[in-house]
Amino acid sequence: MDRISQLPDALLLRILSLLPAAKDAVSTMVLSKRWQPLWKLVPRLVYDDSYQNQDHGKFSRFVDRSLILHEAPVETLHFKVIHKSGVADVGVWTSIALNAACGA
Repeated sequence: MDRISQLPDALLLRILSLLPAAKDAVSTMVLSKRWQPLWKLVPRLVYDDSYQNQDHGKFSRFVDRSLILHEAPVETLHFKVIHKSGVADVGVWTSIALNAACGA
């Protein structure tokens, strides 16, 4: 096992929280079995629909899936939405995150 994977979960989650977008944190799950569940516990989520020029439909599906699969309370939820159609989704996404944080 590599040295970084031997760090405690709390430190790894802090590192993942510092990544620029939620997509980056989710992509770490392919590193090893040790990393697979960690992205679901990150307390800071930043979703940016201009990130890596992804289309809004793909971005919207990613946000939907990642919020539904997220397992820990979200302390910070940040959306950078440049497509007008995405603004309506922010309310739904915020509601999903709040319900998860409240254990609903």
